[in-house]
Amino acid sequence: MDQFEARKKWETLQLKEYEEGKDSAQSPAERRQLEDAVSNLKSQIAAWTADEQEAQAKKMEVAEQLRIEQAKLDQLQNELDQIDQSPEERVRSSCRRKWMSTSYLILATRPAVGNF
Repeated sequence: MDQFEARKKWETLQLKEYEEGKDSAQSPAERRQLEDAVSNLKSQIAAWTADEQEAQAKKMEVAEQLRIEQAKLDQLQNELDQIDQSPEERVRSSCRRKWMSTSYLILATRPAVGNF
């Protein structure tokens, strides 16, 4: 984006110089030449502005695509981490989940004992 800004700034300064020179032109031919230069620069500035807007939109699109791909990569990394767990860790983790769910069921179905 910096190159767009630098080019646009330079062309805007050139435009100002040409417009000022147009007012002090020595001959009709010189004035006409400066008017043509002003017209061309205005067209170039408009084109650069459109290019800059297009580049900005593309940058946003690419950033969004990068975010999506990064999320996919993170998901795959999580899956690899689970696969890389040792078999003992997987068994321990599975047993822990089963034990916790069984303990909950036992506590939930146990009759309440009153305090006397």
